[in-house]
Amino acid sequence: MKTLSSACWAAGLLPLVLCAQEPEAEQLEPMVVTATRTEVPLSGATAAVIVITRADLERMQALDLAEVLRFHAGLEISRRGGLGQPAELHLRGGDHDQTLFLLDGLAVNPDAALTNLSPDMVERVEVVKGPRSTLYGSDAMAGVVNVITRKAEDAGTRLRLRGGSADTQDAAGSYGWSDGSSAMSMHAQHLRSDGIPPQAGQTEDRGHRGSTLHLTGRTTYEEVELSARIWNAQGDTDTSDEFETPLSQRRRNRTVALEGGWLVNDDWESKLTLSRMEDKATRDDSEDFVRQVRPQLDWMNSVLVGEDQRLSFALMLANEKFDALQDGATSRGDSDIRSFAVQDELLLGRHQVVAALSLHQHEDFGDERTWNLEYGFQLRDDLRLLAATGTAYRAPDALDLFGFSGNLNLTDEEARNYELGLDYRIGPAQSVDARVFRSDVDGLITTICLPCIEDAEDEEDFMTVNVERARTTGLELGYRLRIADWRLRAGGLLQDPKDLDTGRPLPRRAKASATASLTRQFGRHYAGLDLLAVGKREDSGRTLDPYALLNLTGGIRWGEHLSFDGRVENLLDQDYQTAAGYNQPPRSFFASVGYRF
Repeated sequence: MKTLSSACWAAGLLPLVLCAQEPEAEQLEPMVVTATRTEVPLSGATAAVIVITRADLERMQALDLAEVLRFHAGLEISRRGGLGQPAELHLRGGDHDQTLFLLDGLAVNPDAALTNLSPDMVERVEVVKGPRSTLYGSDAMAGVVNVITRKAEDAGTRLRLRGGSADTQDAAGSYGWSDGSSAMSMHAQHLRSDGIPPQAGQTEDRGHRGSTLHLTGRTTYEEVELSARIWNAQGDTDTSDEFETPLSQRRRNRTVALEGGWLVNDDWESKLTLSRMEDKATRDDSEDFVRQVRPQLDWMNSVLVGEDQRLSFALMLANEKFDALQDGATSRGDSDIRSFAVQDELLLGRHQVVAALSLHQHEDFGDERTWNLEYGFQLRDDLRLLAATGTAYRAPDALDLFGFSGNLNLTDEEARNYELGLDYRIGPAQSVDARVFRSDVDGLITTICLPCIEDAEDEEDFMTVNVERARTTGLELGYRLRIADWRLRAGGLLQDPKDLDTGRPLPRRAKASATASLTRQFGRHYAGLDLLAVGKREDSGRTLDPYALLNLTGGIRWGEHLSFDGRVENLLDQDYQTAAGYNQPPRSFFASVGYRF
C-alpha cells in the first residue's frame, strides 16, 4: 500500500511541476466516430471518450492492445499469465463480456483484440465509456473499444525489428500505395516469446507465437467509394494445468469486409457493409475445438437537417453460428439477430442533445428496446456540463451457453446507466474532466467458483450464472496538459462494483486506481514514463494485493528514415497478480529499430 500511495502522490505533483513552463499553441483537435457512428470533434462528444493516437502508440511501444489500454483510467486488465495469455478488460467495473471490441467498426473477439492485434497496424483507438447497445447491439453494455487501422495514405513503407526479455522477438512490416482515387495497404507481423510460468508456484516458462496479416484497398468513382479489408491473426499459446503438464492452444481470428459508401445528395450519406467474422480455437492435446462464425450486414445512413441537426438510421442483420467439441460432447448453435436504430443529434445555441432508440430482435431471446439520451450545456466558453442516461442489454453468447462452465438456463442481461460530468478547458494547454456514474445490471452473466461460496467436492467446479442485481457507482477524473515539449495525462477512478444480493464485490475490479503518462521531447529524442496504480481486488475468494507499475520508454529519430526505441517494463520489479493464482512479468527490457523508406 505504501508503494501505491507514493506513486499516486508523485503523479499528483506532476501538474504543479509542469505549470512553470510556457503554454504552446493550440493543437489540432481529433475527430471521433465511435460515440455516435458519425464524425464529431472530441470536444463535441457528449459521451465519455478516450482517444489513443498513433503518436501515443509509438511512444508506448506496447506489444499488444491490453498493455496500451491498462494505462488509461477506468480500463482495468486482468491477464492469466504473461504475453499472449488470455486477457480481460473491465471497463468502469463492467464484466469482461460487456465491452464490445471493434476493428474498423466490425465486431471481433475481445480476447483476440487484446492479445492478437498488433499496435503497429493501428492508427488510433477510440474508447467510449457507457452503454452503446442502441447503436451497436448486444455486448456494448459497458462501452465500446474501436481499433481504427492505418490507411494506405498514412502507412508508407516501414520495417521494424524488436527483441527483449523472455527471448521476445518481434518483426513487422507495412506497405502503402495511393494515387488519389485508389489506395491499398498491407501490414504483416510475427511475434514470439518464451513467456513466463503462468501460474503461481510453477517453474516452466510458457510461450506464445503469433502472426498477423492485414490488407486494405479502396477505390473511388465519382460519389461512390468501394473498399475491402481482411484481418487474419493466428498463433499458438502454451499453457499448463495445475500439475504443470504442458498444454497448447491454437487460435485463428479472421474478419473480411466489403464496404460501399456514397453521397445520395449534398446532405445524405449512406454506407453498406458486408462482413464475416470467424474465431476458432483448438487444443494440441485433444480433438477439442470451439468455432464461432458471424456473417453480418450493416446499412448506416446520416442526413443533415439544416446546419444544427443530423438524423441517422441504421439497420443490422446478422447470423451467429457456434460449433464445438469439448470432452467428447458436441455443441451447435445458430441464431438470427436483427436491429434497427434511429438517432438525432441536435445543437441549439449552448444546448446539445443526442437521442437514440433501437429495437433488437434475437431469435433465441426475443425482442429488446434500448435507448440513450445525452445532454450538453455550455456554461461558459471553457466549461461544459454533461448529463447522460441510457439502457443496454446483452444476450448470452454461445460460450456462455455451451462452453466450459456453460449454462443453458441463462437469461439476457439488462442495464441502465446514469452519468453527470464537467468538462473544463483551462486555456489551450490544459483540460480537466470529471464524471460521476452509476450502472445497474439485472441478470449479470458471470462465472462463479462454487467451492468459494459453498461446499463442493471438485475444486475446479465453476459455473456461469445470472446474478440477479449488480451495481457499480463511481467517480472518474481526468487531466491533460500540453506545454512546450512536455505532455502529461493523468486519471483516476474510485468505484464500488458489487453484487447487491450478496453484498460481495464483483471479481477482479479495484475500488481505486490511477494512471499517469509523462512525455518529454528533446529535438529528435524523446523520453516517457507511464504509471499504473491499482488497489485491492477480490477474486475466487482471495484478496489480491495492490500494486504500482512504472514503465520507462525512450528513443531517437535518426534523420527521416531510421529510429531506435527502448522500453523498460515494470521498472520497480513488482511481484503482483491481476487474476488470482496467475503470475505477471517481472522487470523486462525491450529494444527496437525501425526504418521508413
